[in-house]
Amino acid sequence: MRGTAAAARFGRDGSVPAMHTNLIRSAARRALLLLSIAVGSAPALAQGEPGSRGGRGGRGGRGARATSDAATAREALLAAPTPTEALFSDLLFAVLSEATQRKLPSTMENPDANYSPEYVAFRAEMYGALRERPDLRAFLRGLAGRAPSGAFDFIGVTAAMILADAPDGDDLEALLAGYAATPPDSRAGIARQLGRAAGTLRAAGVARAEEVMAQLRRDAAEGRATQRGAAIEGLYRGGAVDEALGAIKPLLMGDSDPLETVPLLSACARLLRRTDLDPFLRARAVAAAGAAIEQLLDGTEPVQATQVISGQGRTLRAAISFLQEVGGDAEFALMMRCLLEPRGQRLLGMDGLQNLRFALQSKRATVAPELGQQLDGHYLELVLAAGNRLFSLEEEPFEPDEQRSWYEARDLRYNALSYLCDQFFRTPAVKERIGKEPDLSVLLATLVRSKRDVREEEGGADARWLAVEEKLENRVLSLQLLGLIEREWNRDPAGLDLFAEAHALLCIEVQAPLPDFAELAAFRAARAPGLVFEVAIVRPPSDAWVQRACCQAIANLGYVVNTVNGRIRIEADGENPWPWPRAGDAQR
Repeated sequence: MRGTAAAARFGRDGSVPAMHTNLIRSAARRALLLLSIAVGSAPALAQGEPGSRGGRGGRGGRGARATSDAATAREALLAAPTPTEALFSDLLFAVLSEATQRKLPSTMENPDANYSPEYVAFRAEMYGALRERPDLRAFLRGLAGRAPSGAFDFIGVTAAMILADAPDGDDLEALLAGYAATPPDSRAGIARQLGRAAGTLRAAGVARAEEVMAQLRRDAAEGRATQRGAAIEGLYRGGAVDEALGAIKPLLMGDSDPLETVPLLSACARLLRRTDLDPFLRARAVAAAGAAIEQLLDGTEPVQATQVISGQGRTLRAAISFLQEVGGDAEFALMMRCLLEPRGQRLLGMDGLQNLRFALQSKRATVAPELGQQLDGHYLELVLAAGNRLFSLEEEPFEPDEQRSWYEARDLRYNALSYLCDQFFRTPAVKERIGKEPDLSVLLATLVRSKRDVREEEGGADARWLAVEEKLENRVLSLQLLGLIEREWNRDPAGLDLFAEAHALLCIEVQAPLPDFAELAAFRAARAPGLVFEVAIVRPPSDAWVQRACCQAIANLGYVVNTVNGRIRIEADGENPWPWPRAGDAQR
């Protein structure tokens, strides 16, 4: 196959995108989009400009040159007069890319890899300079000790992990403050780091660490299930393995209700995946999670919105999270049932469907081939069906009920597109299956073009958009997948200039000024490594995921894209030049 090196990926794992239902909010923003696309479609800016992608970079296919990205992002944080969360976030995503470039073990497939000597040494290399400076260490403590803004605070937990690698007394107090400030149902992440820090300091004879372990013991013995599970996980990470198991065993050996047991098991799932764990204990835990899922899916009462947020929806998410950690083929099939059945989809909601996708794709490489193929086919068929329906809209407009169903399925399509993009290089069978769909590029293009129903005069031309608006995130993911398909098989992306589309959406998201179109045209035509085109971030994006996804769509076309010091830098990478002549090359 040609062009198998993958592009740099920007920020995939755990962010939950906001709903964008009003992309083009003003005439000025519409003009920016149309102007960018018009100039990008000119002969000098033909779609698919050559350059190169970064190297494949390991399991996830994330790109090369991450070392430079991480070093640049770290220096930006070290040089800042006042450290900011945005600068720290830039560093985190650069470090994630660097880990993949070095082909470190996947923490998605094995979360315990985070605590291996290899990863601890890697974090010391990446973040050690932050721990050494008193002001930046205090900054990390502030992030780790705050109340989270959502269900999972990736920034705060990462700061806590950095501190727990080599803690002192003040670090322990910050982690304890974060543990106390985090709601019990979201506490497992910070509890792990609190336990790690307490275990290290207790071994060093620090009396305060023993008090923290006593607090974890009390929380493991009483309170809400998720609070107890988080505390048990903290005890385990603090070295008190027997005490942690002792808190779980009574629940698994008795007649406890699976719906009450599963949230606790989910919070301490990593304890139960230990290779030296009593197989009977693990089997009891897996059986409890399976029984909870079947009980929830077999229910007949209508699914209320409150159940998605809490109640049955929360329990179903907890059961899936647990089985992701410890389950095998049978449990994979049960999780697939949650994906395929409407009741499971409704109970999970947007966040739960995304977590289910993470669970399924993390196990895709290890399950029986027929199970993996079933998952691939389900997600691919969602995209094909959506594209085919949009393709026929002009002749067969939506009926009201069908249009409602279309909008309700946006989150299903989001996860389908995310899965296909993620697995394109991770799983050869998925790429092969995508390659067997010759019409996929045309159908993806309908998703990219699916904007609000608008008619207006633009420069004397009547601009007509489809009578349905796709979720912005789905349009950007369609651009990403189109770039991968074109890169791999040199397929025409149905008349779209992918670079121009992604660049225009990126400018809208960060409210960048209109580019110098002649300069942009020259940059794309030059294909010269070292030549940089920059987009100024005028205002932080309302959704950082969209910014990173647009950057990824550009990177898929053969560019290295960095976000540093309030600017997005786009550069052709000469390490893996585009391997065949592009359409329009002869005219240049």
